[in-house]
Amino acid sequence: MNGYFEGWYYKQQNKDGAVALIPSLHRDASGKRQAFLQVITSDFSKAVPMHGYVFDRKRKVFILDGNVFTDRHVTLQHTAPGIHLSGRLVFAGQTKPKGDVMGPFQFMPLMQCRHSVFSMRHTVSGYLQINDKTYHFHKDPGYMEGDRGVSFPKAYGWAQGMQKNYSVFMSWAKIPFCGHAFNGVLAIVLLNGKELRFATYNGAKLIFADAQNIVLQKGPFLLSAKCLSPKAQTLLAPDHGGMRRKVFENVSCRTRFKLLYHGQKYLDFISSAAGFETGGTQPAYF
Repeated sequence: MNGYFEGWYYKQQNKDGAVALIPSLHRDASGKRQAFLQVITSDFSKAVPMHGYVFDRKRKVFILDGNVFTDRHVTLQHTAPGIHLSGRLVFAGQTKPKGDVMGPFQFMPLMQCRHSVFSMRHTVSGYLQINDKTYHFHKDPGYMEGDRGVSFPKAYGWAQGMQKNYSVFMSWAKIPFCGHAFNGVLAIVLLNGKELRFATYNGAKLIFADAQNIVLQKGPFLLSAKCLSPKAQTLLAPDHGGMRRKVFENVSCRTRFKLLYHGQKYLDFISSAAGFETGGTQPAYF
C-alpha cells in the first residue's frame, strides 16, 4: 500500500496580512488513517490532529471534528493543546480556472500528486479567532486550491498573490514518472478577468528556481515571482500518505510578480500578503 492524502487550502487576506487553513486526511503505507487541520499566519503555525472526519469531494464538503469546510463557507470551533480556534467565513464570487488545471495529466495513472485550483479569486467575509488574535474580513480577497495523491513532490516551489485586478498562482515540481523525473510547471495569471496559463502540457518550462524565486517561460512570455520578505513557517506535508515531512511556507510575504512579453513589461506588481512555499532541494538554472 502506497498511502493516500487529500488536502484543501484556504487563504484569506486583508490589510493586516493573511491566514491559511488546510484541512486534510491521510492514510499511510500501513493503512493508518489520520486527519489534520493546519493553521498558518505570518508568525504562527500549528498542525492540529483531528479524530473524526467526513469527506465528500463531489459535494465539496470536508468536516473535521465538527469544523465545516466547503467551497462556500468555513465554520470553526475547536480547542486543543496550544491553540483555540473559532470563526465563520463566507465566500462569494469564486473565479474558477477554465478547465482542469492538470490538463491531459489528469488522465495519467500513477501521478504522485494531483493539483486543483478551486478559485483564483473570491471575496471573504467573516472572522477568524486564533488564540488571542482575531482577523476580520469584509469582502477581502481569498484563494482556494487542493492536492491529492500519495506524496508531495521531492522538490517543488509555489507562489500565489493578488491585487485588485490581478491574481497569480505559480508552481513547479520535480515529478517522478515511469522511473524517470521531469520538472513540471503550472501557473495561471488572471488579469482583468482574462486567464493566461503556463503549463508543461502547453509548452511552458522552468527557467530558474530557488528558495525565493520562480521563473517560468512560455514562448514570448516570461513570468516570475520573487519573495522580498521571507518569514517562513514550518508545515507538515504528506510522504506516502503519512504526515511526516516538513516544508516551509511564507503565507504573508511581500512578493513581486512580473510578466514580460517579448522582454517588455506586461504586468508588474508587489503583493503585500503573498504566499511562497518551498520543499526539498532547490535547483538552480535549467
